[in-house]
Amino acid sequence: AVLQGAGALAGNWSVSQGNATQEFTVQGLAASTEYDVHMVPWGVGPARRSRRSLLAEDVWSAAYVTTLRVASGVAAFPQAQMTAVFPVIDGVTGAISAINTNPFTVHVVWDREVDGFQCSSWTWTCDVEVQGGEVAVRNVSAMTNPSGDRRNFFFPVLAQSNGTVAMRIPPNASMEAYDRVPSAEALYSVTVDQTPPTPTIRVLVQSAVFWIVQIDFGEVLLPGSGLGAGGVECTGCRVTHLECDSLVVCRRTYQATVNFTAYEARVRVRAGAARDLAGNLNAASNELLRSFNQHNAGNVTLAGYPLQWGDSVCLTPNDLTHFVDNCPDPMQNEGGESYEQCEFQRLNMTYVHTNYNLSAVGPGYTNTLLWDGATLQTTRMGSSVYLLPGQGKLEVVHLAYNNVSRPQLAGSTFIGSFDNGTLDAGPHAMSLVLDSEVSAVEAGSVAVQFCGFPDAPCSCGVDLTGGAGLKINGQHWNWTFDPSSSSAVGNTITIVETNMTHTTTTVLTTSSSSAGQGEGAQTSTTTTTTVVTVTTIIPQCMYPEDIVTMQGGEEGVMVEMVEVEALRMKGDAARAAAYTLAAPAFVSALSLTTQEWNGSLTTVELLSVGPKTLGPGETHSSSVFVPMSLLSKDERPRRFTLTVDSGKEVRELGSGDDNTYHLDFRMCWPADLNLNASVQFLPPEAALPPLQAQWGDAVCLTPEHMISGNVPADGGPPRVVFRLGFEEMNLGAAASGAWVSSVTMDGREAARVSSQALGAGESRAAIVDLDLGTIDGEAHTLTFVVDSDTTTNPWGQVHTDGPEAFENNNVFNLTIRWCGWGSELSAGSNVSIGQHIDAPWGSVLCITDEDIIKVDMETICGEGGCVMKGTDEELIFIQYWEYNLGAQAADAASGSGWTNIISLDSTPVINNTNRPPLAPNASRSVRAMGINRYGVDAVVLKPYDLEPHFLTLKLDVHGEVAWRAQEIDQEWTMELRFCTTELMSAYQGKCGCAGDLSSGLMTLGKTAIPLNNTKTASACIGPGDMNADGTFNLTYQESNSNRDSLLDIGANYRNVMYYDSSFLAVSGPRPALPVGEVRVSDWPTTIVLNPDRAHHVLELVLDSPNATAFLTSGDILPELQPELNDMNRFAVNLSFCGFMPNLVPGPVVYIGSRQVNWGGSVCLNEDDIVRYTTTTGDIERGINLVYTEMNIGQDWADGPYTNAVKYDNVQVITNAARPTLVHGASRNVSMPWTFDAVNKVTLTRIDGQVHELQLVMDLAGQVAESNESNTWSVWMTFGDGGPDGCPAPPPPLPPALPAAPLAPPSPPPSPPPPSPPPPRPPPLFPPYPPRSPSR
Repeated sequence: AVLQGAGALAGNWSVSQGNATQEFTVQGLAASTEYDVHMVPWGVGPARRSRRSLLAEDVWSAAYVTTLRVASGVAAFPQAQMTAVFPVIDGVTGAISAINTNPFTVHVVWDREVDGFQCSSWTWTCDVEVQGGEVAVRNVSAMTNPSGDRRNFFFPVLAQSNGTVAMRIPPNASMEAYDRVPSAEALYSVTVDQTPPTPTIRVLVQSAVFWIVQIDFGEVLLPGSGLGAGGVECTGCRVTHLECDSLVVCRRTYQATVNFTAYEARVRVRAGAARDLAGNLNAASNELLRSFNQHNAGNVTLAGYPLQWGDSVCLTPNDLTHFVDNCPDPMQNEGGESYEQCEFQRLNMTYVHTNYNLSAVGPGYTNTLLWDGATLQTTRMGSSVYLLPGQGKLEVVHLAYNNVSRPQLAGSTFIGSFDNGTLDAGPHAMSLVLDSEVSAVEAGSVAVQFCGFPDAPCSCGVDLTGGAGLKINGQHWNWTFDPSSSSAVGNTITIVETNMTHTTTTVLTTSSSSAGQGEGAQTSTTTTTTVVTVTTIIPQCMYPEDIVTMQGGEEGVMVEMVEVEALRMKGDAARAAAYTLAAPAFVSALSLTTQEWNGSLTTVELLSVGPKTLGPGETHSSSVFVPMSLLSKDERPRRFTLTVDSGKEVRELGSGDDNTYHLDFRMCWPADLNLNASVQFLPPEAALPPLQAQWGDAVCLTPEHMISGNVPADGGPPRVVFRLGFEEMNLGAAASGAWVSSVTMDGREAARVSSQALGAGESRAAIVDLDLGTIDGEAHTLTFVVDSDTTTNPWGQVHTDGPEAFENNNVFNLTIRWCGWGSELSAGSNVSIGQHIDAPWGSVLCITDEDIIKVDMETICGEGGCVMKGTDEELIFIQYWEYNLGAQAADAASGSGWTNIISLDSTPVINNTNRPPLAPNASRSVRAMGINRYGVDAVVLKPYDLEPHFLTLKLDVHGEVAWRAQEIDQEWTMELRFCTTELMSAYQGKCGCAGDLSSGLMTLGKTAIPLNNTKTASACIGPGDMNADGTFNLTYQESNSNRDSLLDIGANYRNVMYYDSSFLAVSGPRPALPVGEVRVSDWPTTIVLNPDRAHHVLELVLDSPNATAFLTSGDILPELQPELNDMNRFAVNLSFCGFMPNLVPGPVVYIGSRQVNWGGSVCLNEDDIVRYTTTTGDIERGINLVYTEMNIGQDWADGPYTNAVKYDNVQVITNAARPTLVHGASRNVSMPWTFDAVNKVTLTRIDGQVHELQLVMDLAGQVAESNESNTWSVWMTFGDGGPDGCPAPPPPLPPALPAAPLAPPSPPPSPPPPSPPPPRPPPLFPPYPPRSPSR
């Protein structure tokens, strides 16, 4: 009803709905306003408004009639505001432009209390419309109201993809809780972004010793979560400088300086180094590779100090080398000019450069030393000098030092620049360029500083740091504030409190000032505390698992600090002179600061280390045990502070002497309230068992567990109270305070629970009576919110004793359904149709002549003649059951009973009207009027065809039974098929019934494989499934016992097997298969499948229509069987597992020009031996060797693996990196003898003895084989060089290599010593077996 008008309206109005008329009053409607009047049917209530059409029988409730009025200053309609619940990421929330969680939670805040705001899959209604996603977790109710205030609601949304998700609450989605005013429309959208930023890194400036690289993330990063120095991974190098690229894109692009410390360097941005505005951690960047493996120089030696490229060195006058040479000015004498000897000074430098190219460097190449980029000295090689591939050369360079107090060495190159004859301190870059006039390879650079030279400043020094953080129980924790980082904000401790919508961070900053100077002066100190608000979060959290127990039983944490000298300047003389020594001895201190509840700070010194000194690059580690007496289990913020050189004794370069580091943390283990996972509904009487459930389950509440309530015998719905038993737990490490919990039913309060304080680790049982309202036919959500009185305090009432550790585990849900209330009509499980007694509903029946009763017209003759009575009928009688499973009697409200209808193919054929009342838990059979073949009420039925027909029973089809818990239509269905004599006559012997051939199991070898004609199975076949001849046995099931199996399957059908869609085998003619039978059959032949590493599909097709194509002449042709379901293809995804390779050699080996079987003997003549005369006249001898590799196993032999050849048990050939050899394959391996070959068989002696040549395949066992016996031998002797040489060799033995290698035999016996030899004694060969002992 819509009320409109130009002036103020008031008066009485009425609305009619069917036979119901309701009067209501309208008061004080403003002019030109429009209001909706919502009429609510009884039994639904304002909090559960039905979306179905109202029926005429609905009874209106005066209690829910709306009185409309306009309140001053209040919006005409309830207004809602939606916001996404953004996660807190690195201390920032609210400033994030997108959300990276999916699903995410949306918070709805109404400006007043409302009723009926819901989202339920049981009512198929949701008061939120979503574009670009959907409301997630729609089982039962997705809408929650944890606080129970009917204003704050939460629901999860699942986005379809990255992008914008728009949400809309349409008008009239809810109504004001008291004045019943319908709500207005609300709109909201949010961007979902789960794509991680992917940075790219490229080189802007490159040199031999460093790169300047640019890093671009492609999008703006989250404030406070940008890239730090630790986010750049550097292998063979180090990052010495990282800064924003420009002010415009300061949170997107960066520049870094990369100094190389090795020949090969790799640089990339690691994954997880930064976050974008949605909080996504970045993916790893591309990798930059810098390699010097061509022509390069290794480390350099300067003044005797070995340096790596990129190092720094501090030189002093003591590093100069003194030498004597001709003075620069000659002396004149009678014989002409002569020179006296003068003393000079110089620096000595050496390096080794190596040519790793495939071609020579040169001729006449030049190496150049650069000093700050300018040429310092060149080393020129002779015009015919080459640096051959693989050749290295030591170069010694003398660098003169220009000392103004000494004579000058003529023609020398001097180090440094001069100003009035003095040397500057540096630092200077000394670089080496190899082959500078051709390829100009920059080998590297070192930084050179000077100190201690007369009239020259000193650039050497030290820089003390506290490393990257602390180690707590062996785990690294980063500093929160680092004095070398621009993010340091001074002496702060952050406090974080988080609720569902925002994060508030309070920072307490302390500063001190002192006054008073001079001896005896009074000193005053003023401390100021300032409270400000920032958006940062404590990054460190100490959990219970971080605590260790010492041997004495005391608990605490072991904290390790480190002091580092970071400049790492080399030079022993500089260190001895204390130029690069962190001195004088200094003291460092580690302290713990705790912020008390009143805001004051308490500091305890944990460790004082020193006095000590640190040399260049040295570190000093110290540890201290911090007991739990200093780390109480509460939420107070704490800070570890390390001050290196707290007395500022050491003068430092680099980052200066600000050496105070902070690590802020808190103890993350206060109270943690929870409930036991098990819950129960207690019965009113102790004799009844409780109803057990788990939180998250769905439970069905029945009348016997009700504690109290109004349960009428019939008519309206009951209003009930149930008793809930539960267990409260405190899983935290600290005691809680008192708290209040709420229990709601679909947002309506059912109870409030007041709980007293609970100690750490304690639990207790509790009960509460729940007012669950009225019974209906829907599903409901019961929500238990622990510590629910937290509208503004995120930690709840337990905050007085410390916060709760995890607030997100305080909400527990149960799905509540009502069972056994009111009346519940059912037709049971079975029905009788014709001769089919107690056939299950939902099954398929075959109607034959036996199920049909024929009734003919009767002719009655008398005095007046004959009269025809009755009609010709063919009837199928039906008997079904009525059950009342409810607790109340089933009766129509009108008192005239209800109606059941039986339909055939949606056409009503039987009406059972005026059904009498049915008591609770009672049942009765109903013999229905027969289905007439010739029609009922002029409706002619034609079920006599080959198609399926559907019989449907509907109970109480008009909804006449007064109040039912289940208001949905009750339907039971049966599929009917016909196979009568008349039908088969009309369709050439066919009928609507048939069998259904199927299979449920296949066994391949020993592996059983379940089969399904709608889903492909998977199986892995191993060696244990294979027969000795390499084939497989196969058995399979044939069944005619499915739902559609109505007739026998006839004989002479055939089954076909396919392998990867290719024909594999066809069965013989199959015997008939009666209805209900399952048989297991062996495939008539074994199946040939070749194991490999591919995935295959094995298919079984029962009663194959293509079987004829695979038969030969004379075979019995198949007879295709009619079936109701001819989906007879059963597929298996097949793979092979556990098969292994087996490496063996071919049966023969070629030695020189001789062919011999493995395990045999051979005599070698001079023409079988290769000779080479060396430059010294020595003769080297060897033999050429050719053997065959074979894989006789059932899987690939994966490379690389190594073969070896041994001569007299000495390994002479290492045939490494053998490539993969597939099973069944073979290849020849040729090992010729050449003088410069590394792998060769050299004959160390040629005599009358027997020598053993061994082949060991897969020397290191890199290939797992079915037979690991991999050693084979041949025994060799040599002719004496006479005219006859070796005796004529017998023909080669036939190959006797078994398919699987034999077990290794015993070692061959040593040959007996020869007797005094005749001119050409034949060698003696023992009867050697095929293989010598395996490795």
